[in-house]
Amino acid sequence: MIIRHTHWGWIVFCILAGVVCTAIWWLGPRHDPEGLTGGSTFGLWCGILGSACMVFAGLLPLLRRRAVLLEARLPPREWWLRGHIWLGLLSVLFIGFHSGFRFHGTLVSALTAIYLIVVVSGIVGLLVQTVLPHRLTVASRHEIPPGQIEAVCAAWRAECDALVDELCGPRPAFASEPASSPVLLRRFYEEEVRVGLWETPIRWPLRSDARIREAFERMRRQAEIVAKSRADDVLNRLETVCRERLDLLRQQERYFWLHAWLPVHVGLSAALLILGTAHVVTALWY
Repeated sequence: MIIRHTHWGWIVFCILAGVVCTAIWWLGPRHDPEGLTGGSTFGLWCGILGSACMVFAGLLPLLRRRAVLLEARLPPREWWLRGHIWLGLLSVLFIGFHSGFRFHGTLVSALTAIYLIVVVSGIVGLLVQTVLPHRLTVASRHEIPPGQIEAVCAAWRAECDALVDELCGPRPAFASEPASSPVLLRRFYEEEVRVGLWETPIRWPLRSDARIREAFERMRRQAEIVAKSRADDVLNRLETVCRERLDLLRQQERYFWLHAWLPVHVGLSAALLILGTAHVVTALWY
């Protein structure tokens, strides 16, 4: 979600609502401990408006399917998403005025902590969703959908296995074979190249452009294989695959950060709505 001109309606509305609410708070008896509390008329209205903003924001996951919006004749999802952002931010002001910026009690303290985490995670998510997609497009030479990464890595492994097998012959038992050029090349391939050609490589020693360059320069100096021209072709292809895998690995990391904030934001939002309901019930009951 990128902030565009389509957000201006929501931005203006939230600014005007915030200014009016702040003016009432400023002109009211805010310095009186018994003045604008959560139980006062102003405090109750702020609580109602803040809760309404949070409920509106919490409806977004239920409206992800376009069919639901069309059947209910509701505005498009983009409209709800813009409202989710700006009404969510506006609710901070309403809830602050409702509480009088005093947070006492276990339930209220828990509500406040969860509420702040939800707001901060939402802001972080908005920034990440604004910045990272552009970086993915610019920085990645070959952008690949996350669901196809496993298949791409499998294709790379099959191609590189065939190249190394053709050049070096069948896989030897490293412990019993002398350190000949084919054995050195295969050992290099197995221990430093192939371990990175998986969807989630755990220990890949070639995790930077500098390491890839140094490793292949070292291998070219060590491996004086009989078919020298063919060996150069194979090493060049392996180096190209390693650089493409490194680019894809960076893309995977960006995809992770692009969505890592969402489970925290959604999960705590659900907890916030449940605890908020408990807060309303206990306030009315007692």
